[in-house]
Amino acid sequence: MYAVCDRITVLRNGTLVGEYPVAELPRAKLVAAMMGKDFDDLAEIKPEGFDTRRDAPMEIEARGISHKGTIKPFDLDIRKGEVIGLTGLLGSGRSELARAIYGADRA
Repeated sequence: MYAVCDRITVLRNGTLVGEYPVAELPRAKLVAAMMGKDFDDLAEIKPEGFDTRRDAPMEIEARGISHKGTIKPFDLDIRKGEVIGLTGLLGSGRSELARAIYGADRA
């Protein structure tokens, strides 16, 4: 959002929390608005041993994940400390993708 947006609008539980110019909204304030809690030093909170290097050990590494008729083959790497969100329209394959990654369906 910070790279492509001019303004960020935060909604929580269907209620407008606020609309902010991106240049004036630190990430810690954005998270606090989304969660409904005030964190004075959220930007400095990191778990002990947190490693943000790109070469940090992999948590999930998958090659050629696919599901006949719903997901074309692709590769997925999720590194330690990353949070990945899956989104898409109804019928886009997001549920099938999550189920294939975690072994609920046979890929």
